[in-house]
Amino acid sequence: MAIPQLKASSIEKALAELLPRLPELRLSVHESRKYDLLWRGNRFPPKVVIRQAVQIEHGIDLPESEFSGGKQTGQANAVLEACGFLIVPKAVDSVRLALELFGRYP
Repeated sequence: MAIPQLKASSIEKALAELLPRLPELRLSVHESRKYDLLWRGNRFPPKVVIRQAVQIEHGIDLPESEFSGGKQTGQANAVLEACGFLIVPKAVDSVRLALELFGRYP
Protein backbone atom coordinates (compact mmCIF):
# COMPACT_ATOMS: atom_id res chain seq x y z
CA MET A 1 0.00 0.00 0.00
CA ALA A 2 1.23 3.49 -0.79
CA ILE A 3 1.79 6.04 1.94
CA PRO A 4 -1.10 8.51 1.84
CA GLN A 5 -0.42 12.25 1.66
CA LEU A 6 0.70 13.60 5.04
CA LYS A 7 0.89 17.07 6.54
CA ALA A 8 3.96 18.16 8.50
CA SER A 9 1.65 18.89 11.45
CA SER A 10 0.54 15.24 11.58
CA ILE A 11 4.15 14.11 11.56
CA GLU A 12 5.00 16.57 14.37
CA LYS A 13 2.09 15.24 16.42
CA ALA A 14 3.23 11.67 15.77
CA LEU A 15 6.75 12.52 16.92
CA ALA A 16 5.43 14.12 20.11
CA GLU A 17 3.30 11.04 20.83
CA LEU A 18 6.19 8.65 20.14
CA LEU A 19 8.79 10.55 22.18
CA PRO A 20 7.91 8.98 25.56
CA ARG A 21 8.10 5.49 23.99
CA LEU A 22 11.32 6.13 22.08
CA PRO A 23 13.66 4.00 24.26
CA GLU A 24 11.28 1.06 23.96
CA LEU A 25 10.92 1.50 20.19
CA ARG A 26 14.68 1.63 19.65
CA LEU A 27 15.13 -1.74 21.36
CA SER A 28 12.39 -3.53 19.42
CA VAL A 29 11.73 -4.89 15.95
CA HIS A 30 10.71 -1.35 15.00
CA GLU A 31 14.30 -0.10 15.07
CA SER A 32 15.42 1.28 11.71
CA ARG A 33 18.33 -0.26 9.82
CA LYS A 34 19.95 2.49 7.75
CA TYR A 35 18.36 5.86 8.55
CA ASP A 36 16.77 7.76 11.41
CA LEU A 37 14.55 10.81 11.53
CA LEU A 38 16.32 13.42 13.67
CA TRP A 39 13.91 15.62 15.63
CA ARG A 40 14.79 17.78 18.63
CA GLY A 41 17.99 15.84 19.21
CA ASN A 42 16.27 12.44 19.15
CA ARG A 43 16.51 9.70 16.54
CA PHE A 44 13.26 8.03 15.49
CA PRO A 45 12.64 5.01 13.25
CA PRO A 46 11.10 6.64 10.13
CA LYS A 47 8.62 3.86 9.40
CA VAL A 48 7.22 4.05 12.93
CA VAL A 49 6.74 7.80 12.51
CA ILE A 50 4.95 7.32 9.19
CA ARG A 51 2.67 4.67 10.66
CA GLN A 52 1.74 6.93 13.60
CA ALA A 53 1.22 9.98 11.36
CA VAL A 54 -1.04 8.01 8.98
CA GLN A 55 -3.08 6.86 11.99
CA ILE A 56 -3.41 10.45 13.23
CA GLU A 57 -4.26 12.05 9.88
CA HIS A 58 -6.25 9.33 8.14
CA GLY A 59 -7.38 6.95 10.90
CA ILE A 60 -5.77 4.04 9.04
CA ASP A 61 -3.47 1.44 10.58
CA LEU A 62 -0.73 1.13 7.96
CA PRO A 63 1.57 -1.75 9.01
CA GLU A 64 5.27 -1.07 8.51
CA SER A 65 5.50 -4.17 6.32
CA GLU A 66 3.16 -2.50 3.80
CA PHE A 67 5.57 0.27 2.68
CA SER A 68 9.25 0.87 2.10
CA GLY A 69 11.49 3.02 4.25
CA GLY A 70 13.73 4.13 1.39
CA LYS A 71 14.59 7.52 -0.05
CA GLN A 72 12.88 7.08 -3.42
CA THR A 73 9.66 8.91 -4.26
CA GLY A 74 6.75 7.58 -2.22
CA GLN A 75 8.94 5.79 0.32
CA ALA A 76 8.99 6.71 4.01
CA ASN A 77 12.22 8.70 4.11
CA ALA A 78 11.31 10.66 0.98
CA VAL A 79 7.86 11.50 2.37
CA LEU A 80 9.38 12.74 5.62
CA GLU A 81 12.02 14.83 3.83
CA ALA A 82 9.37 16.33 1.54
CA CYS A 83 7.57 17.51 4.69
CA GLY A 84 10.74 19.23 5.91
CA PHE A 85 12.11 16.63 8.32
CA LEU A 86 15.75 15.60 8.54
CA ILE A 87 16.69 12.01 7.69
CA VAL A 88 20.20 11.02 8.79
CA PRO A 89 22.24 7.84 8.30
CA LYS A 90 22.56 5.53 11.27
CA ALA A 91 25.65 6.17 13.36
CA VAL A 92 28.39 3.71 12.50
CA ASP A 93 29.94 1.96 15.48
CA SER A 94 33.53 3.00 15.91
CA VAL A 95 36.22 0.38 15.58
CA ARG A 96 38.09 -0.32 18.78
CA LEU A 97 41.83 -0.58 18.37
CA ALA A 98 44.17 -2.24 20.78
CA LEU A 99 46.01 0.25 22.97
CA GLU A 100 49.32 -1.30 21.96
CA LEU A 101 48.89 0.13 18.49
CA PHE A 102 49.07 3.64 19.80
CA GLY A 103 52.19 2.88 21.83
CA ARG A 104 54.24 2.44 18.67
CA TYR A 105 54.05 6.07 17.61
CA PRO A 106 55.85 9.04 19.18
